Amino acid sequence: MGGRRPSWYSGSTPQLIKEDGRRMGESMDIVRYISESFFDGNDGLYPDGVVERTISKFRDIFPKRTRPSSRSAFLFTSMGGPVSRADFDRTLRDADEMIAQNRSEKERRAGSEAVGPFLAGTSRPTAADVAYVPFLERYAAQLPLLHEGLDPRNAYPHLKSWYEAMDSVPSYISRVKGCDVSWGRVLGQVGFGNAGAPPHILTNDRDESDPVDEKRWTAEYLVDEGAMKCWEVYAEGGGVATTPWGEAAARIVQNRIGLVKDMSKFMKIDEKISDEALRVAA
Repeated sequence: MGGRRPSWYSGSTPQLIKEDGRRMGESMDIVRYISESFFDGNDGLYPDGVVERTISKFRDIFPKRTRPSSRSAFLFTSMGGPVSRADFDRTLRDADEMIAQNRSEKERRAGSEAVGPFLAGTSRPTAADVAYVPFLERYAAQLPLLHEGLDPRNAYPHLKSWYEAMDSVPSYISRVKGCDVSWGRVLGQVGFGNAGAPPHILTNDRDESDPVDEKRWTAEYLVDEGAMKCWEVYAEGGGVATTPWGEAAARIVQNRIGLVKDMSKFMKIDEKISDEALRVAA
C-alpha cells in the first residue's frame, strides 16, 4: 500500500534499474551487482568460494515440491497442506550442519579468529545470508504455529547463533526484518501457498481468540532493547528518524496520499475518515 512507486516499478519484485537504463529483476543478480559496484574485492558480499557454495545448496536444503508463495514459501506442499514435520526437521538439520561445515573450513583456512556465526562461517553477513534470510526468518515465526515444538531459533545450535547474529545487524533488524506477528497472520489467509484452505494454527499459550495474540503488537514486544540499540546505530548513518516509531510516522506522512487512495480502493473506507485515521496514527 501507499503508492509513490516509480512508473517502472511494477510486476515482479525486486527490480533495479541501472545507470545505463537496463533493468535487473533476479534477486541474486542484484546482490552481485551491488557487491561488485560498491565494495572492493574481499570486502564485498562474495568474499570467498564458501559463499558461492552455500548459495548453490539452497535448493537442496529447502523442501521439494512446495507451492510458490510470496509470503509463505517452502511451507505448503503441492497439494496445499503444510510440509511434514520430518521434512522441516531435515531442512533445519541440513542448514545447521552446513553452517558447522562452513565454520570448520573457515577455521582450517584462516584460524579460529576468522570464524563467525553467519552462514558461510564469516564474521559479517554475505550474499549467502541475503539468499537464505527471507525464508529462515519466516520459518522462525511460522513453523512453531504449524508443528508442536518445532522452533528453528532454539532447536539447532548453529542456526540459533545465526539468528542471534542476524538480529545484531542494524541494517537488517531496523530496515529489513519482518514482524513475526505478521508472518503468523499470513498462515490464516487464503491463497498464500495453502491452496485456499488455511491450516490449523497452534495456539499454545497464546490468546485462544487470536492465534498470533493481539497483545504481541505492543511497542514493548515489537521493539525490544536490542532492537532499539540496533536502530540507534542504524540512525547514525542519517536519512532516518532517531526512533523506529518516528520513522514510521514520517513514512505515513510521506505516503499519506497513496495510503488514503489504497484504503479507499481496497478497504472501502471513506477518504476523509482514512486521512483522519492516518493523522492519529502518525
